Order: sequence, then C-alpha cells, then structure tokens
Amino acid sequence: MAENNKKQIKGPPASSHSKVWRHFGFYETVDGKALDKDYAICKNCFAKIKYNSNTANLQMHLVRYHGELLSGDNEGKPSQPTIITAFKAKLPFGSQRAQSITKSIAHTAWSRMMDFAECWQHWNRDTRY
Repeated sequence: MAENNKKQIKGPPASSHSKVWRHFGFYETVDGKALDKDYAICKNCFAKIKYNSNTANLQMHLVRYHGELLSGDNEGKPSQPTIITAFKAKLPFGSQRAQSITKSIAHTAWSRMMDFAECWQHWNRDTRY
C-alpha cells in the first residue's frame, strides 16, 4: 500500500457532479493515458474502493470511516428532521389535528382486529376434526 501512496490521485472526469468526488479520485493506468476506473481511491486513507459507475460504495466508505468529513457537506441546506425530533413536537390535546390522528389510529386498529377475528373464526371452523 505504501507503493500506491506515491502515485498521484487524479480527479474524476468533469462529468462527475457528486460531492463524494471531493474525497475520491483515480490512479492512472500503467501507460498513463487514461484513468483506471476499476477502483476509486480515497484521498484521506488511500483505500481502494470498487467503482461500479455509481457512487454508492464510495458514499458508504465515507460514512463508515470518515463520517466527520461529511458533516459540512449540507451547510446552507435545510436538513430532514430525524424521527426522534419529528415525534418530539406535541400537538395540543384537544386540537382538531390530534383528534383526527387519534380517530384514524383507532379506526385502523379496530379494522385490523376485525380482520384478525374473521380469519380466526374461519380457521377454527375449517380445522375442526
């Protein structure tokens, strides 16, 4: 691997627009005329990551090993709230929205219980000896 660190990592083709490419590049082929696109090279740890014409493997490497580098990539953009934060917001108890949600949940639970009860009846009737 020390031998690979001496090679210069070339940037991706100009058509590549993903932010992932800030952290990856390619080595040149042996003849030096093209990029070796079989593996992308991490500019942070020089790991060789299999490149399959998309950035999924590269993104996963960044998340697993260099998560701290991704924290600044979404600056200036609103982020989607996590499920924990989304559920922390509470509705007033008597609000129309809270009542509507409670009614929907109760109806769904009741209808599913009825479906289960009907299935149980049929199963019981059909499996008697």
